[in-house]
Amino acid sequence: MDAHAETVLQNTATADIAVFMPGRRGNGSLRKSYSESTSASHASCKRATRAAISHYRARFTPSRHHAVPYASAAVSVICAPQRDEAEHLASSVRLMRRRLHGGAGITPLAPPEQAIRALGELPAEPASRNEWPALILGTPGRVGEVLEHMVRELSLDELHIVTVTHDPRMRLRSYELLAAHFGLAGVAG
Repeated sequence: MDAHAETVLQNTATADIAVFMPGRRGNGSLRKSYSESTSASHASCKRATRAAISHYRARFTPSRHHAVPYASAAVSVICAPQRDEAEHLASSVRLMRRRLHGGAGITPLAPPEQAIRALGELPAEPASRNEWPALILGTPGRVGEVLEHMVRELSLDELHIVTVTHDPRMRLRSYELLAAHFGLAGVAG
């Protein structure tokens, strides 16, 4: 378990309310009763996703709002007709994350071509030891498989899809491709 997960679990173990603020260390400002639903942000707390949901379920108390635990997770996704295109679009997000984790703070999202050049000048990222990728990308079929696996493994009740691309049209297309893959009504076509 990583330090963030331990901090989250330590803060909630002694409280009568759960404290889980994705992406923040220590005592976050988001507070939920164990009788409410919980959401884990996989994008910012990858290794803690399973731990946070298990912790919530183990301490859940039924309420008038929820008779049983209700767990959701947020995941970062980029769908494109071809994996190479999804990889290309993801370069903007990868650069943003590298800069953010490197202490540069939040910077504007670079176009993919600029991001690819900038990433080439940075040292390679260490191999990930996370249960799931930080960014789930590829064709709708491949992304759908990964998401369905995550839902089954964590027994999720809900999955929040977050897509960040430099071009808002590509973001919309990513959502449309994934929606069409899952057969959701009202998909533009």
